[in-house]
Amino acid sequence: MLLYRKVIAIFNILIPSQNRIKPHDITLKQRFYDEDEELHIPDEMWGEYQFNFNYQNNRPKTRKDVTDCIFKLSRSSYVINLGHVGVGPE
Repeated sequence: MLLYRKVIAIFNILIPSQNRIKPHDITLKQRFYDEDEELHIPDEMWGEYQFNFNYQNNRPKTRKDVTDCIFKLSRSSYVINLGHVGVGPE
């Protein structure tokens, strides 16, 4: 869950506060950002992402790429949280 929050923080750079995505609401307001804008993912964060998802592709470079990472993390977190309350997959 911490990695999820870190990646969201990277995405929210230079986004007006009222339009930022939040861990509990990842609704995108695309008119407030450029999908092709480049973002820097720190080495430590990228290594953690690769480790958690056994992901060997190239590091995300744009907001769109980072969005894909956020959605993947959100799905993973959702399944993990459901597992904690006994509702998730057996």
